[in-house]
Amino acid sequence: METKTKLAPTEAEFVQKATRHLDQLRDARKEIHNTEFKTDSRGYQGNLFLSLEAITTKVEPILLKHNLLSLVNEKKTGEKSYEIEMKIMSTETYQYVSAKTSAQVDDVDAQSVRSLHTYATRSLYRQLLALPIDKDDDGVDANYKTISKREEEKKEKKFKPTDSGDLV
Repeated sequence: METKTKLAPTEAEFVQKATRHLDQLRDARKEIHNTEFKTDSRGYQGNLFLSLEAITTKVEPILLKHNLLSLVNEKKTGEKSYEIEMKIMSTETYQYVSAKTSAQVDDVDAQSVRSLHTYATRSLYRQLLALPIDKDDDGVDANYKTISKREEEKKEKKFKPTDSGDLV
């Protein structure tokens, strides 16, 4: 006589719900990966990036189609510190996956906090949904080009005669 171990109904239900949620998430991620994303914004240093609006415009309808919701929660953890958490939750099973990030702002004003929230949310979307990562070097490349351009301008100025014939 063979005995089989049966999961208790609650455990079986949990496994079924978890499996359903992962299937929904997998299907949504597949569809998102077949979606074309184009960098649509320029950062402070002139570097191109994918804006939060561009992400939500394409991602949210796909998540909803697969009965998933994205939820973002911001919590102040210190004078200048914040924690941002994103959950992708199934509307059928209430199971979710989540990711958190913590960051600080230099100034506690509406613009700085909003910028932090936007940057963190973009990052969390990329983590949870494996979005294509745009070239975001935090302005290093643009800064290098700016410094190189300034150095070239300085060299040119040294040898340019002025109206009076003097060198600059």
